[in-house]
Amino acid sequence: MNTKVSLDQTNIFDAATDQILNFAREAAGLTFESGAGRDYIISQIFEALEWDAYKPEDDATHVVINLPLTKDEKHPYTGGLNGNMFAIKRGEDVEVPIGYYNTMVESAKNRFRIENVGQHGETQEGGPASRRIPLGALEMRVVKFLNKGVKKVQAEVKKKAKKAAIEKVKKDFLDQGE
Repeated sequence: MNTKVSLDQTNIFDAATDQILNFAREAAGLTFESGAGRDYIISQIFEALEWDAYKPEDDATHVVINLPLTKDEKHPYTGGLNGNMFAIKRGEDVEVPIGYYNTMVESAKNRFRIENVGQHGETQEGGPASRRIPLGALEMRVVKFLNKGVKKVQAEVKKKAKKAAIEKVKKDFLDQGE
């Protein structure tokens, strides 16, 4: 069986474990004890080869998501971005711009409800922070991230700028030591 495969940070997760082990030995000079975990092996390869972790959302311009139905199955998810309101149908795969997706994820992290505190069950705003009950993440299934061509160039420019900034900091640090 030919296990010689060209792996990189985008396809290593899809490779067979024996292919990953061969790649680790040949490309990074790494060997692992029997029984080493697959995730551990991959993380060591990333570290040894100084790969940036691959995040498909970094290159994405759109994302296909599926939101679960509500109890009454009538209400879409509603949100807003830069003054524009949007509604996303529930129970089916929907393609949305990455900005909408990011807004949904960020707002879900910060959402809460105020605990009922009055004698008659009325809510009291402005109470102590301990009265705020976090609701947690939004139930959503990401089907896939899409790149429709524009953001990939922007991502490459950002990546190069980040590397240049890191090199400048290293150089400044080394110059300080002299």
